[in-house]
Amino acid sequence: GIIGERGEETVLDMTAGESEEARKISVDLVCDGPKKLFAEVLEAGQRSLDDYTEKGKQMPRLIMPRGHTITGLPKQTVLALQRAYELQPENYEELIAISGIGPAAVRALALVSALIYGKPPSWKDPVRYSFAHGGKDGVPFPVDRATYQKTTEILRAAIEGAKCGRDEKLKAIRRLHEFLG
Repeated sequence: GIIGERGEETVLDMTAGESEEARKISVDLVCDGPKKLFAEVLEAGQRSLDDYTEKGKQMPRLIMPRGHTITGLPKQTVLALQRAYELQPENYEELIAISGIGPAAVRALALVSALIYGKPPSWKDPVRYSFAHGGKDGVPFPVDRATYQKTTEILRAAIEGAKCGRDEKLKAIRRLHEFLG
């Protein structure tokens, strides 16, 4: 699971299984080069939406969550995409490990994946779905108080038995209590 203090309604989650195609497309886009990427984006703005659909089929409805605005890419993001092209990452993990590939680049690549290639990423907050709703399937599960208490006792005993100073132990126990509520 993923631990977090709060969940959000809409979060770009490129780690989700639903985002697999968007991750692959992101890597392909940077490996093809930023000139092709930007040309494709600009060219897309010059075409009819009919060009992206088969005749007689309806255009998919794409919804960008509120608060996610589309703006020009910062210069450092453009430079990072150029660096990614030069390094030719083999997978998404290598891509996001490149210095300068940050949230703006990830969002831009995810947007192109959704708008141009029809492969949108997940917008479900992994924190929200991991804890607020139970398991990965979103089905709530009842709180097993006995297991919860036993786990808390094991963690507390581990902290107390750790080979560290008294202050560190107290801080760790405080953090445990804050986390468990």
